[in-house]
Amino acid sequence: MEPAKIITILSLIISITCCKKDNSIENAACNNMTTIESWPTISFKTNYTIQVPSGFKGLGMAGFEGNTFFKFSNDTTIILKYGYCNALFCNDFGDTLPDPMPATIKVKDSSDNLIALNKVQRFCQNAETIAVLYYSNDYISNSKLY
Repeated sequence: MEPAKIITILSLIISITCCKKDNSIENAACNNMTTIESWPTISFKTNYTIQVPSGFKGLGMAGFEGNTFFKFSNDTTIILKYGYCNALFCNDFGDTLPDPMPATIKVKDSSDNLIALNKVQRFCQNAETIAVLYYSNDYISNSKLY
């Protein structure tokens, strides 16, 4: 087993078994970013890449008046997309997280219902937080990555 995977698994076990509950997102365990050799690396945003399994379909990053992204798994159970567009241009990034990071964010689902994403995963590279994923076990199909 690769050392990075062992470290990730050990970090997860330690964070689950700790006795003291800490609701501070900044103090939450951070998943170290790793490369999966068998997955292709593709453009995600300007100067950013992402890895997705080779079976994913869709254009990926595309755009003339700014970038958007769309990829999905063969069975369409996983859909990766972004598009922060107005009438004239699409930006690589949307809104930013407030400081301190909230424990919960609210987003609209495909039916325009407001849902709470109350689970958080942080992702780090060289001990620095580079991404935060909000999701909910109740609404597994909705998540938001910052």
